[in-house]
Amino acid sequence: MSGGLDSAVACILLQNQGFEVQGITLQIFDADDKPLGYSSMTVGGKQDITDASEVARQLAIPHVVEDVRTPFANSVINNFVSEYFSGHTPNPCILCNKTIKWKYILQKADALGCGFIATGHYAQVVWENNRTFVRKGLDAQKEQSYMLWQLGQEELKRTFFPLGTLHKMEVRKIAESYNLTRIAEKRESYDICFVPDKDYRLYLKRKKSERIDSFRNGNFIDRNGTFLGHHNGFMFFTIGQRKGLPALGFRAYVSEIRPETNEVVIGKEEDLWFTKIEVKNINTMKYSAIPENIPLTVKLRYRHAGDEALFSSFGANQGILTFSTPVYAPAPGQSVVFYEGDDVLGGGIIEHPNPKDKPNG
Repeated sequence: MSGGLDSAVACILLQNQGFEVQGITLQIFDADDKPLGYSSMTVGGKQDITDASEVARQLAIPHVVEDVRTPFANSVINNFVSEYFSGHTPNPCILCNKTIKWKYILQKADALGCGFIATGHYAQVVWENNRTFVRKGLDAQKEQSYMLWQLGQEELKRTFFPLGTLHKMEVRKIAESYNLTRIAEKRESYDICFVPDKDYRLYLKRKKSERIDSFRNGNFIDRNGTFLGHHNGFMFFTIGQRKGLPALGFRAYVSEIRPETNEVVIGKEEDLWFTKIEVKNINTMKYSAIPENIPLTVKLRYRHAGDEALFSSFGANQGILTFSTPVYAPAPGQSVVFYEGDDVLGGGIIEHPNPKDKPNG
């Protein structure tokens, strides 16, 4: 229970189906781990814990708070920081689902004698041919299957998504009918919960100020190595970024990040389109392996509509995606998710685009 609308209605729906419901809220961040201006209205913060407890009281269900601040910092925050210092763009919410939310909620469920867990995600769980996998939620504007690709078979077998076949408007009406009007009207957060105002640079500066200082006066260069100006650290740039670049007389973009030399490569938009991407850390869902050499739909970002691609494996949990048309600005560290229609086949992490040195590259 996050203290928000979706988890509250998930509880209501499960109660109406005859389940005995136990509420749990994860306290995930330390109040001291924040830059100035950090909002308290974030997942796992004090206000959300209070809201979750109040919803549980109104629904007459027991509620517990599980303190996971230490593993959250060790897993999600440390990875978030280290990925930027590796020149990558991380997906902390996806990692959190796997290493924190499902892990610790299932552990608590076992301790409390609960057989299943449920969340307020807009997605569906399907059991088919002895496999368990995620299917897109019915509400195209809210569906969250992209965020769940790292979940394994054992985790999915014990998971319910009660909101998967509902639209947000329906969910809000259900909450209002149970006198949860304030929760129904509560503002949703789309930001990374531990990074205020989407300003990851401010967060990195606070967490690693001394280390960042050592990267000042790095070089902007073009593809040929020509010097174009100075920057204050490669970790403050992502692929496709336009802000913070020197004026060059054309629309300039970050096309590559080289952490080993503290260089940021600047190019034109045409330099950001790729037809091949190397993927690592692949997790499979619907089948035991990602189907090869047949058209799949692949999403490179949460709000990405998806593009057609062929997959070819070249090693354990690694492969090459070849797209039928070029895709824009694939960033190392970001997630790619494979679909067959609305069904999630699995996903992986972008290693780098244009893998010329790999088989099938």
